[in-house]
Amino acid sequence: MNDIDQIFQKRLSNASVTPPPFVWDGVERELRKKRRRSIFWWSLGLGMLLGVASLTWFGFSKTTPTRHTSTPLTLTANTPSNETHLKVKKAPNVAPLTPNTKQKNTAENQAFNHVLSTKNGLVAPNTSILPPISSPYPTPSEGLPKQNQAGQQSSDAPTFTTSSRVTSPQPLSGTAVSDNPPSFVLASATQQYAALKPLHSSFTLLKSKMAIVNTQKWQQKIIRKKKETDTKCYNFESHANAWLFDAYTGPLYAQKSLSTGSNPENKTYHDLRWNTESHRGLGFTAGARASLLVKQHFSVGTGIDYQQFTEIFSYEKPLYIQVLIDPNTGDTLDLDIVTQRFKQYSRFGFVNIPFSAGYEIRQGRRGVHLRGGGAINLLFWKNGTMLDQTTLQPAKFDTQDAFRVNAGLSLIGSAQFFLHIQPRTRLFAEPYYQRILKPVTKETYPLQQNYNLIGLRLGLTKIF
Repeated sequence: MNDIDQIFQKRLSNASVTPPPFVWDGVERELRKKRRRSIFWWSLGLGMLLGVASLTWFGFSKTTPTRHTSTPLTLTANTPSNETHLKVKKAPNVAPLTPNTKQKNTAENQAFNHVLSTKNGLVAPNTSILPPISSPYPTPSEGLPKQNQAGQQSSDAPTFTTSSRVTSPQPLSGTAVSDNPPSFVLASATQQYAALKPLHSSFTLLKSKMAIVNTQKWQQKIIRKKKETDTKCYNFESHANAWLFDAYTGPLYAQKSLSTGSNPENKTYHDLRWNTESHRGLGFTAGARASLLVKQHFSVGTGIDYQQFTEIFSYEKPLYIQVLIDPNTGDTLDLDIVTQRFKQYSRFGFVNIPFSAGYEIRQGRRGVHLRGGGAINLLFWKNGTMLDQTTLQPAKFDTQDAFRVNAGLSLIGSAQFFLHIQPRTRLFAEPYYQRILKPVTKETYPLQQNYNLIGLRLGLTKIF
């Protein structure tokens, strides 16, 4: 075994095998991954280093501001031209301020601190509302030597131009004094408020006046709108009592009921009539009514009313029976019953005197008038056909002693919805319900015939 190992070792010690192509692809991928990792970590480290360096640089580059103290400033104003400049001078030592001097100082501060530099594009407030300007410190001509005055006029420093010379009694602490002072000095909050207080009062007064004007305009619009509305509506406030005259017409629906009353033996006759007559009828109503409106809302009225509706009577009458017989055998082949069919219209009419009491509710041009009352029937007429109670054959109403001369008393309830198109003219739609209290048939008739009426009155109202 050892010899074999040595033989293989000698023969294969210098042998080499060429790897397949896919091996090199894998090696290249691994090398690329290693390069990417190296680039990423180098970039990350460099970025962190730059960030730390930047923070360190900006941290040490910040300097703390130093506080400077300055002596009180004296601002003088001259009027050689329209340009506005400032001149900063050290205030001389002056005597303590007296109460009168302090009062003048306050007025001067309010005036000065609100004068802005026109050189920087700022506009000064209206100087007409500012108090006269005076200074508690000696002016150059009063408290300074003449040499300083001459030097002041010949100095190259800018001058502040206004109608009078003003000075600032307060030192500008925390600000270094330089030969080129700022073009304007801001006033304190108290001084600004004191100077703007008259303007604030004027603005408040103007705002209140505008609110009053707007309120007056709205009131005028409301009044104008109300007048426009009133031009199409009757003035019931000044005329609490008025006459209303209605003229109307409209559709009518009649619902019929038929009963045997206290005698059940008439059940067969009841069924025959019920099967040959319609249970409802359609028609119309028309009339006129006068109402007195009292205290703007309450009304009483009466008039005349006509109602008419139609029912259908249909009947089949057997005439004869036709039989077909086979001549050879004698058997019946066919049986035919010959009948006579006919349909007629039965009409009913009521002439009533209605009476009612009501209450009217209005809102602008619109409103509703609620009415309740009744009607007395003056005339009840009928024309048509019905089954005779004895022969059970069709017969005219005239030959039957079945209906009463008048229908009697009815109860009526209605709600009138109206709209004014003119002050004394309005349109209305009035649905109503009417119940006839007693049957329209006589007491001697075996059946009781009752009606309920539902209608809609469409019409016009005139107010007087």
